[in-house]
Amino acid sequence: MDFWELLKESWRSLASHKTRSFLTTLGVVVAVSSVIAMASIIEGINNYAYKLFGGMGANLIYIEKYEWTLTATRGWWKKFRGRKDFTLEDGKAIEKLECVEKVYPQFLILVPRRVGYKNQKVDLSKVVGVVPGAIKIHGFDLDKGRDILNTDLIYRRRVCVIGSSVARTLFKDENPLGKFIKLGKYRFEIVGVLASQGKVLGQDVDNVMFIPLNTAMALYKRPSRRALWASIFQTLSFVAKVRQGYSIEKAMEEIETLLRERRGVPFNEDNDFSLNTSEKLVSMYNKLTRGIFLAMIGITSLALIVGGIGIMNIMLVSVRERTREIGIRMAIGARRRDILMQFLAESVALTFSGGLIGLLVGGVIAYIVSVLTPLPAKISPPVVLLAIFIAIITGVIFGIYPANVASKMNPVEALRYE
Repeated sequence: MDFWELLKESWRSLASHKTRSFLTTLGVVVAVSSVIAMASIIEGINNYAYKLFGGMGANLIYIEKYEWTLTATRGWWKKFRGRKDFTLEDGKAIEKLECVEKVYPQFLILVPRRVGYKNQKVDLSKVVGVVPGAIKIHGFDLDKGRDILNTDLIYRRRVCVIGSSVARTLFKDENPLGKFIKLGKYRFEIVGVLASQGKVLGQDVDNVMFIPLNTAMALYKRPSRRALWASIFQTLSFVAKVRQGYSIEKAMEEIETLLRERRGVPFNEDNDFSLNTSEKLVSMYNKLTRGIFLAMIGITSLALIVGGIGIMNIMLVSVRERTREIGIRMAIGARRRDILMQFLAESVALTFSGGLIGLLVGGVIAYIVSVLTPLPAKISPPVVLLAIFIAIITGVIFGIYPANVASKMNPVEALRYE
C-alpha cells in the first residue's frame, strides 16, 4: 500500500466505528484542549505583561528599599525589618554619578487612599508624591491641565493631577480643573487630568493621583514605627534614568557601589536595598508563567497516558476483530511491515483526530475566557504545532504494540480464526 492508500484505509476503518473512535480519543481531546487553552492564556498574559512593563523604559533603574518579590525564608522578617529608609540626599548622590542623567524621587502614600468630592468618593489604587516630569516615567500623558511644577514643590502646594477614571467618577461631565477634592483630611486643587490608559488584567490603571513630592512627605508621614506595616513598607524610592552611551548593567554596578558605601553595608553581607529594571520584571513574570505552564503539562500528561492506554486497548480489540482480514492480506502478499504500518497509521489517525478536536475546543475555551474575564488569550503557531506533535507521538507510542502484535500473526492461524 502506498502512503495515500494507507491514509484512506485508516480513515475508512475509523469511520466505520464512529462512536468507538470518538470515545477512544476523549483522553487526547481533554489533554490537547487543556494545553491549548492554558498556553493561549499564558501567552496572552505574557504579551500583555511585556507591553505593560516593557513600556516602563529600558533605560530606567528602580531603586527600592525592598525587592519587588519577597520570599518567606527563615528569618526574613529580621533581615528586612532593620533596613534603613532612603533619604533625598541618597537620590542627589546617585544623580551625581556620570552614568545617571536624572533621578526621580517618589513617595508612595499608603494611607489614606480615598478621595471625595461632594457626595462622590473613590478608592484610589495609587497615590504618589512626585517631582516634575515623573508622571511621564509612570507611563502617563496629560490630557488637560498641567504637570506638577517646581514651584509646587518649593511652596508645598496642595495640588494634584488625577487619572481619567477618577475625574469621570467624581465629576461626571463637569470640568475637574480648578475643583478641590479631599484626600484624608486635606483638600487638593486639581491642576491636571491624565490621558486614559485603560485596564490591565481587570485593574483600572487610571485610578491614580499624583501630588508634589514635598507636599506628600510633609502631610503624610508614616505612623509610629511600632505599627507592623510601617516597618515593612518604605515610601521613598527613586527612579534613575541612565545617560545615553552607558549600559544599564554598568549604571547598576555604580549605583550599587555608591549605595553600599552610603548605607554602610559590610563587604560580606547582601545589599539592604534593591535595584530593578523593567526587563527584570518581565523576566520574573515569564518565569512564573513558565512554571505554571510546565505544571499544567505535567497534569495533562496524565490525561494523555490514560487516553493512550485506551487507544492501545481499542487497537488490540481491533486487531483481534480483524484477525481473518490480516490473514487474507498476508496470504495475498502483504508484508509484516505493511500490516505494522496499517495499524500504526490507524492509531496515529485516532490521536491526530483527537488533537484536531482538542485544538478547536481549547481555542473556544481560550476565547470564552478572554471575553468573560480580564485574562487575555493568544494562540501562537508554536503551541498549535506542539499540540499536534504531542497527539501524533501519543498515537505512535501507544499504537506500536498493537501494530506489532498484528504484524507478527501467523497467516495460516489468522485465516483459520473464526
